[in-house]
Amino acid sequence: MKINKIGLAIALAAGLFSCEKKASQKSNTIHISGKISHPSPSGFVVLERITDNQLIQIDTLSIGTDSTFSYDLSYDYPGFYRLNFYNTQMVDFIAEHYDLVIRTEGNNPNGTSTIEGSPAMDLLEEVNKTMEKFAKEIQEIRMEYAEANAMGDTKKVQKAEKKFIEIQNKIRGQVKLFIQKEEAGLAAFQLIGIFDPNQDYTFIEKTSKNLLKKYPNVPEVATFYEQVKRMRQVQVGAKAPEINLETPDGKMFALSSLKGKYVLIDFWASWCGPCRKENPHVVKLYKKYHSQGLEILGVSLDQKKKAWMKAINDDQLKWHHVSDLKGFTSEAAEKYQVQAIPATFLIDPEGVIIAKDLRGESLDKKLKEIFAKK
Repeated sequence: MKINKIGLAIALAAGLFSCEKKASQKSNTIHISGKISHPSPSGFVVLERITDNQLIQIDTLSIGTDSTFSYDLSYDYPGFYRLNFYNTQMVDFIAEHYDLVIRTEGNNPNGTSTIEGSPAMDLLEEVNKTMEKFAKEIQEIRMEYAEANAMGDTKKVQKAEKKFIEIQNKIRGQVKLFIQKEEAGLAAFQLIGIFDPNQDYTFIEKTSKNLLKKYPNVPEVATFYEQVKRMRQVQVGAKAPEINLETPDGKMFALSSLKGKYVLIDFWASWCGPCRKENPHVVKLYKKYHSQGLEILGVSLDQKKKAWMKAINDDQLKWHHVSDLKGFTSEAAEKYQVQAIPATFLIDPEGVIIAKDLRGESLDKKLKEIFAKK
């Protein structure tokens, strides 16, 4: 139950407010002006560019005696920027053809800021308001889930998870509408991160193509487009990439050696609580369907061999196991773009991915459907 995903979506748009729009006279220059309500007697206001997850200092801004500032920002292509007020308050914004008016407290890391003039920032404000409507409901689900989990009440846990999925789908539906708006611009790039590649790949792919067409010179967009292309390699219907890693006894084992069988590729680790909690259920299914043609390939993201082998032993995992003991930098994890575990991929006898991230009841249902036909 990934409730934090929605928390990230709320944080993404928080603090971004806007009003009227005024197009800059030059397509590659925008005028930034504003006022600080609580300026610091010392320190600097620094303009930075955010690129490739790094901050590049552009300039320092002069602050007037009336606590106002004014700056002409020239750029080769639209992008993401930050005003760093005295290393205390950070205000992120998108530079994209429109002059901006920014007002901020300046002395409060969690202080409010307003950004006027940009359609993209206006749209993020709309998203922010939408997220606020769901915030209370999300918090209630969090509490419900935590209480049920602490009590070991499986039915209530499942009920909370179902509620979360429903609200998650509502939010995704709303954000899709925002992204599809013409004025979304680079705001679409920021918002697309809340979508699940497993459920929303078609929409993510379409958005990546649209962004690349509109912003061919923006490095972040080009990188995102390439990432989405790689995602296609592990979508349902794609041929499963080869895995060829060492077993616990040091021998090489290849996924392709299991061709002709249904294979559940299970990315897990000894330190992963949810993985270990799911293992007894997977053991039962393996015992039930192994004789009918089910194989499991456990791909561990452990880094310590002893811990990996002990978990296999303790949980009585009698299927095939491989690992290069490199954690999330594992060759297999990178091929399958695994960024969180547990993660599963169900492969048919021809080596084609037919389902992803099946666990619990959903895994039970899918295997029953497959082997009922045999």
